[in-house]
Amino acid sequence: MGSANPIPSGAGEYSSIHSAIAIKQRDDGSYSDTPATLDGVTIDNVTVEDSANGLRFGEPGVDYSGEPDGPTDVTITDSTFENNDRYHIEDLPNSTTLEDVRNQGQNDFDRVVLTDVGIYSSIDAATSTVESNDTIAVESGVYNESVSVDTSNVTIQGAGDGTTINGSVALSASETTLSDVQVNTSIGDVFPNPVDENNAINVGGNNASVEDATVNAQGNADSYLEAVGIEITADDVVVSESNVSVNVMDGSGDGAVGVSIGTASANGSADIIGNNISATSSGYSFATVTRGDGSSASIYLNELKASGEADDLDGVGFGIEDQAAAADQDVKYNNFAKVDTIEHKTDSGALDMRLNRWENIGGVEFIEGNGDIVYDPVLTTSIDNVDPESPSSIREYGSVLELESDGTRALAVGFSAPPDETAAEVFDDLNVTGNAFTYESGTGYQSVDGEFTPTAGEVIVITTDDEGIDEDVVIPVDAVPDDESGVPTEVQVENGWNLVATGAADDPNNIDYALGGTGSISSTQWLQERPDQPGVATESTYGAFDGTWVYVDGSGSISPGYGSGQTPFQYEGEVLYPAGQYPDELADQVDEDE
Repeated sequence: MGSANPIPSGAGEYSSIHSAIAIKQRDDGSYSDTPATLDGVTIDNVTVEDSANGLRFGEPGVDYSGEPDGPTDVTITDSTFENNDRYHIEDLPNSTTLEDVRNQGQNDFDRVVLTDVGIYSSIDAATSTVESNDTIAVESGVYNESVSVDTSNVTIQGAGDGTTINGSVALSASETTLSDVQVNTSIGDVFPNPVDENNAINVGGNNASVEDATVNAQGNADSYLEAVGIEITADDVVVSESNVSVNVMDGSGDGAVGVSIGTASANGSADIIGNNISATSSGYSFATVTRGDGSSASIYLNELKASGEADDLDGVGFGIEDQAAAADQDVKYNNFAKVDTIEHKTDSGALDMRLNRWENIGGVEFIEGNGDIVYDPVLTTSIDNVDPESPSSIREYGSVLELESDGTRALAVGFSAPPDETAAEVFDDLNVTGNAFTYESGTGYQSVDGEFTPTAGEVIVITTDDEGIDEDVVIPVDAVPDDESGVPTEVQVENGWNLVATGAADDPNNIDYALGGTGSISSTQWLQERPDQPGVATESTYGAFDGTWVYVDGSGSISPGYGSGQTPFQYEGEVLYPAGQYPDELADQVDEDE
């Protein structure tokens, strides 16, 4: 067969079986005794477009493993394939090399979905022909369809955000994978998802995964109760290194959920690792939420954002609902960049939210049902600085100070433990112009520069220009969560006035006790009142990170940092929970350390 001339467009478009071009051998009916042979087929400079199917090699249902053996020596070059509904080339008998057609034949395809048996223009059409362990390679292009993967152990591999699915995806079979694609979903207008219509990606198969994906879900009013980016209703699901954004700012007051794990009728479990997840709604919103009896989650190293306008659940970074057990949720090393709420609405048990970073902890409401939420008030290291091999290093404690002055009075910042940072590093983010000093009894104020590193008990006094200051600063504590004792720290005080960081103290007697009998408190003043800090007992008068003026009638030393034999955990407890007011969930650990 020689070169073919271009054919009219539209051939075969009204049949799901017929094709624009069919190259096949037949062995049925009168052909069975003398089956045909077909060799040396060349298709050159042909346009196949607007067809139900493009080119088909072989007869559906015919076994070409013996006689006949199917068309042989087929060559396709310099041809154009576009806007064909299901496939461009279906190679039923494997009589041609699809990689050669795609990469060496200088053929032009408007969309390419490549499998072992064909070059498809539709992802969903490819999923209907694949077998277990197959990969569907989806090249860049726009695919206006919804996709359902019902065969186990199948991978849909895109080419990044250039591979765009305008619809929804259902991973309904086990061990399926969706990777390197962008899914844009308009909830309400989305093509009917075989599982559910209110989500962009529905994961119903066990051991399935979503990797390196971008998910954008938009809401349309009055068409749903809740828009979900990724809905998980199966076990051992992994969502990793993906960007998930759900936006329902349509005035409907409906909800937005980034990732939902489990439902009331399914016990879901998932690892949500290394993602950027945001949910925005004119109603309620969740970045991540675990729902349903038995549902569990491991949520690590994510950037989480949620905002809403509801009276309750207005922007939940993480929540548990229904009968999901608090003890089954492992939420660590995340950066809660912009959230309004953390929600615990199950029956009982403590929700452990320690080892997470909060960018604005003062603006977060912790909603508790019958169980407590335990969290670290301040962590000074974000997930961006965490070594993946040792994520526990995120637990570097500090305290937030609200520095406020009109420029006419100085501010004192105390260091009750070694900060392991220079003054320049501590105050790097402050947008102020001024000077810094320390104070020594007998010699007065001494100017310090940015290279100065405070020791335990020292105070830096800040003066500003007429612009003043109204900013927050995090004062770090050099401590790690292990069982090793910290190096005992102390600050010398002399007869007269001393400016020191006193550590957490409820009354002057605690400071007097710290002197160890070598001196006594005659009078105290402080340059600023201790600011409220979420998670810390607020009745302490002398803040752990304020500078306090202490007048003593003798010489001695104050131990504002680690005591002899004291572990970092115990010291952190004194700083964060003065007078031993530990939450019940931490009391056992404190007893063990002691």
